[in-house]
Amino acid sequence: MEQINFKGGFLIKKPTKNQWEQLKSVLPRKKCVFERFNDEGDKFFAIKSCYDVDMAKYILNQKFKFAFYPNINLKTRLDTYYPEEAQKIINAQIDVINNRKELRKFLI
Repeated sequence: MEQINFKGGFLIKKPTKNQWEQLKSVLPRKKCVFERFNDEGDKFFAIKSCYDVDMAKYILNQKFKFAFYPNINLKTRLDTYYPEEAQKIINAQIDVINNRKELRKFLI
């Protein structure tokens, strides 16, 4: 099995079921998705960096509450049913964009 490195991840804060289903429908084929990321109901997904801009635009248009980790580096080997390892990686990140103004700057 090919192992894929993902650079760039989005934490979506407490999406409704409908919002999450719509978001999943536009995610690229190669992704790493944590549907049970934490006890608060947040969801996390990592994608290849070539999709960061498209996903950022989508998230801005849908008005999600989010945190974007532009420099995260995850591999497909992570078990998406047990997000603890991914949580550790995210907690160690310094570069976090968690407001619309900063995400728009990233898009420029």
